Amino acid sequence: MCLLLSFGRPYLLLSLALLIISIPLLGRTIGAWLALPVDARPGDVIVVLGGGYPERIYAGLDLYDRGLAPEVWHTGDIPPPGAKLSLADRAKLIGQRRGVPADAFTVLATHSTWEDGQVIAALARERGVHRLLIVTDWTHSRRALCVIRLHLAGSGIVATFAAAPPRSYAPQSWWYSPSGIWALRREIPAIFYYWYAYGVNSFSCEP
Repeated sequence: MCLLLSFGRPYLLLSLALLIISIPLLGRTIGAWLALPVDARPGDVIVVLGGGYPERIYAGLDLYDRGLAPEVWHTGDIPPPGAKLSLADRAKLIGQRRGVPADAFTVLATHSTWEDGQVIAALARERGVHRLLIVTDWTHSRRALCVIRLHLAGSGIVATFAAAPPRSYAPQSWWYSPSGIWALRREIPAIFYYWYAYGVNSFSCEP
């Protein structure tokens, strides 16, 4: 028995070493796949997806201040239990303090990424929008853009990803941060759930 353990120890150490070496490579591969390329060219509307408060709204307002679109939409206009204001309402107040006119800031009543896509697509068609700049976190970008583009299919409306600044983790190093690990523990199951529940295949939609 001792002889077997002695014989197997080098192989065990080698396996552990290879595993440790492979973690950064695997982590970077997953991060690069999740994070869509940023394309923040001028458009008709900046759409800030609910959640990620307040980083996403500040990123959206920075795009607005740069003149990349004359209008801001914010999803998630449903207050959580016991709250008077939704995150979208709070974001609108921040926008007003930053100089965004009230008629240039629209809040959308949604409480999921799937509903985001439905409502954004419907309003974009109604208003004759041609190009949307979608602001969200890099971890959320692939699933969110896949959902929105699915709802926009056939409309000719273009939706591109304009990233909110990374918090304490980036696609190249997320596994070093507990927050990054937690974010991916939530997002990866959500990707498979959306594939099962809504037919949104994040593995095949265009980046």
